[in-house]
Amino acid sequence: MQLSFLTPLPLIFLLNNVRIVFASIPAVTAAGGWTIQGTSTDGVDQFQNIRFGQDTSGANRFASPVPYVYSPGVQVNGTTSGAACPQPLNPLPSLSIFANVIDQSEDCLSLRVARPAGVNEDAALPVMVFIYGGGYTIFGFAATPALAATKSLNAGLRDQRLGIQWVKDNIKQFGGNPDEITIFGQSAGAFSVGLQTVAFGGKQPVPFSRAIAESGAPASEQGINSTTPAQRFAQVASLLNCNRSSSTATLTCMRAVPLSILNQTELAFAAEVAPPFGFNAFTPIVDRDFIPDAPSSLVASGRFAPNVSLIQGWTHNDGSIFTSAAISNETAVEEFIHFEWSGISTSSLTQLLAQYPITDFAPLPASNTSAYFFQAAQIFRDLTFTCPAVRFAQATARKGARAYLYELNQTSFVNEFARLDLSEFGVFHFSDIPYVFRNLQNATASDIELASQVSGSWSAFAAHADPSVRGISNATVLSSWLQAFAFGPRTEGIGAVVNVIGGPSSGLQGVPVTGPGLGPIATEKLWSRCAFVESIQSATGGLGSRVLHHLLHTLSVPPSSLVISTQSPSPSSSISGVETRHGDFLNPSSLPSAFAGASTLLLVSYPSIAHALRVTAHQNAIDAAVRAGITYIVYTSLAFVGDSHAAVMQAHIETEEYLKRTCAVREGMNYTIIREGIYCESWALYLGFFDPEKVIGKGERRVVKVPEGADKGVAWVGRDELGEGTARILVRKEDFADQTVLLSGGAAVSLRGVAEMINGILGWQGEEVVEVEELGREKWVDTMVEMKTGKKEDAETREFMEKWYTTYPAIEKGELDVVDPLLARLLGRKVESMKESLRKQLKDVGGTKESIGQYAK
Repeated sequence: MQLSFLTPLPLIFLLNNVRIVFASIPAVTAAGGWTIQGTSTDGVDQFQNIRFGQDTSGANRFASPVPYVYSPGVQVNGTTSGAACPQPLNPLPSLSIFANVIDQSEDCLSLRVARPAGVNEDAALPVMVFIYGGGYTIFGFAATPALAATKSLNAGLRDQRLGIQWVKDNIKQFGGNPDEITIFGQSAGAFSVGLQTVAFGGKQPVPFSRAIAESGAPASEQGINSTTPAQRFAQVASLLNCNRSSSTATLTCMRAVPLSILNQTELAFAAEVAPPFGFNAFTPIVDRDFIPDAPSSLVASGRFAPNVSLIQGWTHNDGSIFTSAAISNETAVEEFIHFEWSGISTSSLTQLLAQYPITDFAPLPASNTSAYFFQAAQIFRDLTFTCPAVRFAQATARKGARAYLYELNQTSFVNEFARLDLSEFGVFHFSDIPYVFRNLQNATASDIELASQVSGSWSAFAAHADPSVRGISNATVLSSWLQAFAFGPRTEGIGAVVNVIGGPSSGLQGVPVTGPGLGPIATEKLWSRCAFVESIQSATGGLGSRVLHHLLHTLSVPPSSLVISTQSPSPSSSISGVETRHGDFLNPSSLPSAFAGASTLLLVSYPSIAHALRVTAHQNAIDAAVRAGITYIVYTSLAFVGDSHAAVMQAHIETEEYLKRTCAVREGMNYTIIREGIYCESWALYLGFFDPEKVIGKGERRVVKVPEGADKGVAWVGRDELGEGTARILVRKEDFADQTVLLSGGAAVSLRGVAEMINGILGWQGEEVVEVEELGREKWVDTMVEMKTGKKEDAETREFMEKWYTTYPAIEKGELDVVDPLLARLLGRKVESMKESLRKQLKDVGGTKESIGQYAK
């Protein structure tokens, strides 16, 4: 199976606590007229090796799955298990967790159904589908343009969706209810559960109604919006001598590599580039189809499946196993964070560490483990598991579905870790699995009782969407459950409610919004720390999110003094503790309440290049500000100097003039216009709409087409530093009253210069991977139309390209090469260079894609 998991995907019915042995052999006739024979043991019927997808070897390797259809009348032997997908023999041989997986094959798209023995077709039992954890492999998550062209990126996720859909279409004949399906998973399986929920941006129906995610959420994986998977596929291809002149030829070669050789090569490569286990060497990727946008953006904007109830949680020490026990000082912590999150800025890293002061952590002398290890592990846990879980649960609740949060604070591996001198692992990642499946070894009485409660609550949730309902079987459950964001006045000052499972302080605990609190959850400072993480990862767009981040965390502006106005229809929400109000610039009636009580407005330009629409939106906002009594407006414009003729600048110029006229006739009303430099992250848009997710392999070269003027400079500047500069202007705006100021980078770099930098970063032994070709206006427009649409003519695209072309004469005239020292003075440091920014982006280009999207909508 092309899934990223350590054993084949099973299908699990809700199992009641019955132990009845039937002498008869169970058999089920499926909807397609075929019959499967299973086994019955200890009151459980099992039907194994049910194929839902065709063999994934040969031409099907790396591709989207092809459904497997049994012929009517076929008798299927379901008494033995199917093969496992290609994977490590045992990823953690030192721990007694996994057995060796010997029977491996690419013909592995199969599942297993388990049900209470003797159930008939009309039982309509709730259904649980488990997705294993353990990381991802190249087999399910290869990334190359040739696969993108056939919608075969994220093949592993598509395998999962095909399997879940098979369940919905066929489970009735086994006694299940196709309308009561719960998907659940742990680690990569939990991440997969989240991605199944946000798949297609919520535009397509999902074949499940509930979800349980144990240590993973949609936004858990850091590299999902980057070029890393494509680069790593190219690197493995190079190791196998498969790099060819085109991605199609490379793919053909890779499909011909024998399974054992490909698996061995990939596993060795993964362990090297993604230590310690190689689990995340290959990951899901934003493919603009199954995953249409960064999962964090999909969650923040509510673009995921509605009416899916959720249990979302983590373990107390979820990050310990992924953190080097050798970390023993602040420098080692910084290096660890930079390795895991290469795009983090120096200022954000400093502020992140300040959220986790070393005084909050204690060493563990018994295992010679430093407090810095626990600091790093907690940061990893929160950024990867906890904060994405909290935000997804909150977003789920906002859409009207039930959402529960938990933290597991007990593990059955205490003796195992003591034996191996690994006590620093604590309640580590994977600790919940033995409790969920009641699969314990050398367990204490407390572990046995907790396993009964956890498995009972998971089953209760699948049956009733409430993990505390005992049901007709009077099962043992964890009775202390409240919906995480549906609490009353008695919990005033609480941001969320978390059920602490196991340990000395189990039960419901509140996450304080501010100030100290009681219990382990309060000491973790989740609300403030996750608010900071959110401000880094952005929930309000590009420049606006960076301004907000620096106001709160660099300049310590109190959240209570800020209000965010957004088009989002949820007026009661908050971002980083800042009140969020509904305000649509194109709906003037929504603006009085959005602006009420404010004295200063930061007007971030409307995200559209439609001139009339943009001007109308800006003028509506300015007029509403006047009526609301706002006395100061700061407007973010673009950095074209003078009266530019670039089409993208015209709405800005018109808005600037309107703002100046408005302030001129109103005493006591002032403005500042900030002409913001061109984002470093948007280089691909200016460089012929170059796609930074294209594979650039050895011997390959991308020719990018730009209009004449590629040798003129642009004073590129990073979005984060623009955000900080804008925030600093806001807090001392009177120094810039009634002025137009320019925030630029420290040096101008031409488009050809950008290409040379890319060659220096990505090239092999002096090879060019990007070559610039200059074209005349008509030829360039024709080329862009065909490149973007695949057609010779498309009126809408041609109109856009004609307008975008006007940017290049402006560059040639020098309108973007002006370097102003103001930003460096505001920051108190040198502005980051374009070369350094590119170096970060080409490892993780999520910011690039986001910037391109903002310009090119």
